[in-house]
Amino acid sequence: MNDHTQDLGRGNGVAVGPNGSNIMMGFIVGAAVGAGVALLLAPATGAETRRRLSRTASRLSHGMGELQRELGTAVAAGRDAFAHEREAHASHASR
Repeated sequence: MNDHTQDLGRGNGVAVGPNGSNIMMGFIVGAAVGAGVALLLAPATGAETRRRLSRTASRLSHGMGELQRELGTAVAAGRDAFAHEREAHASHASR
């Protein structure tokens, strides 16, 4: 079993694998908070603030797309691990 399936098997509800999806989520949340604080503290015109907000939203959107792909990979790995364990259990139970 790989790290990802071991974590899923422990029933801790956290799917952490070698792809680092939790790290990516932390990065995205940190970037959003940092961007919000920077916008609030930095004096700028309305047009400049809107431009900054647009750029930040674009970066966050890109990051969420990456996170969604990683989550899909993690779900597929969990599904495969579950199917494998179910088959192993069924063959062991039939002996």
